[in-house]
Amino acid sequence: DGLDENISIVPNQFSLEPGQSKKVAMRLRAPEKNTRAFISLIAQDSNHPSGLSVANGIKLPVYFTITAPSALSDSGAVALFQAHGTIPWVKGLVWGFDFFLLALFVYLRRRRARLKHLPVEIQRFLNDI
Repeated sequence: DGLDENISIVPNQFSLEPGQSKKVAMRLRAPEKNTRAFISLIAQDSNHPSGLSVANGIKLPVYFTITAPSALSDSGAVALFQAHGTIPWVKGLVWGFDFFLLALFVYLRRRRARLKHLPVEIQRFLNDI
């Protein structure tokens, strides 16, 4: 269908014994525009005594709907971070900032609890520092 560079299957040929299964990886690369393609799966009896056999096949439709990437989509900013290997660093910064905010919240809450037994004037003075 003209999309050989957009669809790859590894391995693209293999044999199976009865009852056997195999994992097959299929990679789809989005083309430049919306399009439709078909993937053909063909099963053939390779043990036919004459060497000639009829193959059974099925065509599976594959539809490509192309949308413009946004800054927050996986194909936008996240893909940019992944391409440069910065996702672990960004996650680390976010976790570190979250931990800092949590620690600050706990500190301020404990400080306020310690000040409750003091006179109001001293509480105001210490809160202004």
